[in-house]
Formats: sequence, structure tokens, C-alpha cells
Amino acid sequence: SFRVGTPQGAVMSRRQFVSLLKQIAEDRKWVVRTLSHDWIIQVKDPSSGRQTTVFGYTFDVNPAAAVEVCKEKAATAQVLKSHGIAVIPHTVVLSPTMHMAADYIPAAGVWGDVKKF
Repeated sequence: SFRVGTPQGAVMSRRQFVSLLKQIAEDRKWVVRTLSHDWIIQVKDPSSGRQTTVFGYTFDVNPAAAVEVCKEKAATAQVLKSHGIAVIPHTVVLSPTMHMAADYIPAAGVWGDVKKF
């Protein structure tokens, strides 16, 4: 089930969701192709040649890099902050073998010291 724009938070079934997408496409004279029992929906605008894919309930509206940024809290915080949006500070902890790791951490790491502790 999926809640989307339905009155009073009513649940929209997958069948209703697919039907709604097909109706929107038909109204705009777009071509719809469904795959994998309607789990993958491809919508194409013949006049522009543009195509998009809906996988499950995920719309293909953002580039892959945006998705990767959103999956990482620290990256998301950095991007939001760069646009002047207040964020809770996040710190990235890198492997000491990475060239951008803090130089006060030995390249061999500190696991041996932690185990002694």
C-alpha cells in the first residue's frame, strides 16, 4: 500500500497507483510500458523523445549522484550547508590509509592501541 494524495490519508493500492500513472500519461498522450508485473513503469513522451522510469514507487527524477548524496548523512549535510540551509554538524571518519585522512592518525591505524586498552 502507498499513501499519496488521497483524502484523509486513505491507502492507495498498487493497482490504483499504476492506473493513475497510466491515466496521467494517456491525458498527455505519453506512451506507457510496464515490466515485471507493473513494478517497472516506463513513460515516454513521443513528441520530445524523453523517457522516465518508475521503479516500484521510486521516480527517476533525480540524477544518480543526487541519490548517492541523499544516502550519506554527512554528504547531505555538506550539500545543504553549502546552500545556506542549517544542518546538524556531521563528521566523516575515514580509513587512516586514505590520503585525505587526518595526518595525526598513523597509516597503520589505531586498532592495536584500542585492543591494548
